[in-house]
Amino acid sequence: MDILVTGASGFVGGAIVSELRNGNHVVGIGRRNLPCRECGYHRADISDISSLEKILEIIRPDVIVHAAAAISHDDRDRSLIDANVRGTANVLNFARMAGCKKIIYISGAPIIGSPMEIPITEEHGVYPRSIYHLTKYFGEILLLNATDINVTVLRLPSPIGAGMPKNKILPAFISDCLSGSPIKLLGRGGRIQNYINVKDIGTAVMKAVFSEATGVYNVTYPKSYSNLELAQLCRRVLDSRSEIVFYGEDSEEDMKWVYSCDKIRKELGFSPEVTIEESIREVAASIANENCCRQ
Repeated sequence: MDILVTGASGFVGGAIVSELRNGNHVVGIGRRNLPCRECGYHRADISDISSLEKILEIIRPDVIVHAAAAISHDDRDRSLIDANVRGTANVLNFARMAGCKKIIYISGAPIIGSPMEIPITEEHGVYPRSIYHLTKYFGEILLLNATDINVTVLRLPSPIGAGMPKNKILPAFISDCLSGSPIKLLGRGGRIQNYINVKDIGTAVMKAVFSEATGVYNVTYPKSYSNLELAQLCRRVLDSRSEIVFYGEDSEEDMKWVYSCDKIRKELGFSPEVTIEESIREVAASIANENCCRQ
């Protein structure tokens, strides 16, 4: 299978490339300058259709995995429109030029807004709370309405694993556990969130590549954790004595991101294999290794 992965230089995109390379011809593209053309990576900007057209000289994919996205909490950030709206439209046009008949779109489970029905299914209403989430939802609508291409939308919660961004809650808790520093919890630690290892995301994409199923799927872990439960779990797994301290108020204290995994399990045969405990150990080993290299 000839597969093109956009956003291949990112945390999620890189994991998807690693999984798909087993038995497939995979080309990854991204905006970063990475010295790895020999392993199938090329620099391209999806917001520039001429940049994408040059990739036709390299690959005419059977499948496109569209993982590229601008992520910003600033609603005035123009890159959100350039990458997530114009870029997705360009990817769709590129697919048509290449004769590609399948696109797998990496979206975000939080685009729904505030959870109003528990567990959250793929039929939950979508009321984006930010321009970022609105642009991701636009991508879903644009692609799902393309009648000439099969589209599978994979909605992710919080991706975790080695190499994940350090400004996220899990690596912050783990860093505190490793150093023995207090683990700081906003509010009462009651907000419930969902985490899935990027290796499992790669597996879900692989199953979607070779499936005829189309539509929207939650790619989530079977259990969600409150921030307090996550902090306690990090302490236990890492055998840490870090104290848990509470501060301030969390405006999303009562938010419960609890999902149904039924649809993707039944239609794609996907169930996560990497446990939350294994993910904690994996991220901890990555952080410890980075700290060791700095010394």
